[in-house]
Amino acid sequence: MSKNKSSSKAKKGPAPATLRYATTAARTTLGDGDEDVTVEEADGVAEFACRGVPYATLRVEDNEVVVTLRKPLTPAELEPKLKLYRKAARSGWLEWRTSVSRDPKPWLEADVGSMIGQTQYEILHGKHSS
Repeated sequence: MSKNKSSSKAKKGPAPATLRYATTAARTTLGDGDEDVTVEEADGVAEFACRGVPYATLRVEDNEVVVTLRKPLTPAELEPKLKLYRKAARSGWLEWRTSVSRDPKPWLEADVGSMIGQTQYEILHGKHSS
């Protein structure tokens, strides 16, 4: 009987409300709604651009929120946070993953908002091009 119980515990995705909360919070952190930001979506990936220059993507894989972002050029104060990111497939970009949840702590620890803010600042000041 316990065999049936364990086999019925297949890997489940996050609850719909938690997924909705996590993706809405992620989109806000990445700049959705900002005056200079546009968001295009295709195949489950949202790409964020500031004045036409892409700087971040957002997707959900299994139970993880996956953010790829253009690495800031001058991240002096952000340098300690870089250990929480890994190189993305896209040259000059970083990838960061966290579980789908309502917990803001991982986002704060990785300082995603500052990474995005620095990159947007650099874009607005002509330090990045498409």
